Amino acid sequence: MASVLNGGRYLAVYTMSLSPTPTIGMNPVLTLDAQIKTDVGYSLNSSHEITVEHIRDDSGLYSFLESYTDTTTGSDTEEITYEDGTKTSAATTQFPLLLIVKGGMSGSARKIYTAVVRVDPTSGAWSQEGNKYNRPALKFASIDPGAPVTVPSTYYTGIAVTPAQVVFGTGAAKYGKVTFA
Repeated sequence: MASVLNGGRYLAVYTMSLSPTPTIGMNPVLTLDAQIKTDVGYSLNSSHEITVEHIRDDSGLYSFLESYTDTTTGSDTEEITYEDGTKTSAATTQFPLLLIVKGGMSGSARKIYTAVVRVDPTSGAWSQEGNKYNRPALKFASIDPGAPVTVPSTYYTGIAVTPAQVVFGTGAAKYGKVTFA
């Protein structure tokens, strides 16, 4: 039996374009290495909800939130098929992003989570109390990319033990994928 102990304390967020085919920006628009806790939850409609508690609390974080928080969509994730057979998601987003989360080790492989996400409008909320660092929450919701997404192995350099290409966006991996590399 293999187990995963701890997290990898790193995530990267890249810009994306989903149309006409998914393309990924070359450089991350946000990296974090001050995570306290990362939760990846699954909902009944198969989408994922990701919450990251961390202690980074600076202008760069809030600049990211101001630039990429998607306030134009609701939580409706129904896939719509038009009468001509073309498909779209009711949860279309103006800011699709690629999220890569470095997990802990399982034997000699690193657990890695990859998904196309939008930034939840409640991101950035924090509490203040004596003798404790602020812990702004980052919240992401996975979205259906509408087509397979291929993430080249170079995006996993420095994250994976053995970087490899990751493909997701269809079937059981429609809303994101966990790999061990």
